[in-house]
Amino acid sequence: MPVELLVQQPGREHLPVLQPNPRRGHSTWFTKSKNGISRSINQMMYSMLRFGYSKWSVIPSDERELWFRQFAV
Repeated sequence: MPVELLVQQPGREHLPVLQPNPRRGHSTWFTKSKNGISRSINQMMYSMLRFGYSKWSVIPSDERELWFRQFAV
């Protein structure tokens, strides 16, 4: 299943969306929330990726897909 379809599955409408300019109750951002998003992402980056990458654009697509699926679920 493509990521686009995964995040559109029924029952996910209530989940906040990541946006740099969050709207209260609808979206959030890494430094704007107290719900542990940054901590969760940090743990995934260190435990799921084979190497430390300098930026998102250099991460191989298969690892991006794995990472995103874990975060989206």
